[in-house]
Amino acid sequence: MDAKRIAHGRILRPCLALLQILLLSCLLLPACATSDEGKPINFSLTAKQNYERGLAELKNENYPEALRYFTYVKQKFPFSKYAALAELAAADTEFGRGSYQEAIDGYKSFLRLHRSTRRSQKVTSRSGSLKPT
Repeated sequence: MDAKRIAHGRILRPCLALLQILLLSCLLLPACATSDEGKPINFSLTAKQNYERGLAELKNENYPEALRYFTYVKQKFPFSKYAALAELAAADTEFGRGSYQEAIDGYKSFLRLHRSTRRSQKVTSRSGSLKPT
């Protein structure tokens, strides 16, 4: 009986240590990610900072990076005012990169969820001028 416990402990301890390492790495991974083009993205701690970084990437026409920041804001801070702004900015990003159908879908989703916002008029005019390809 003792031999079984000792053998079981020798196998179980390394497995538990490996599991702890894996769990810890899963917690730390969202802080630093890689975009589609391989450029590392360092996310900030606040929704506002990540949203502003996304806007900066959008202004520089770095569309994949901008989308990553906006998606991060929507997922990690869903009840922040920046989540709605990030949703609209993601549609603008799709528009900027010429993905018009994705932009239309993004604008329609924004209108469905945020009809009462003052930005809804901009969305209506922008999405009305787009034609699906």
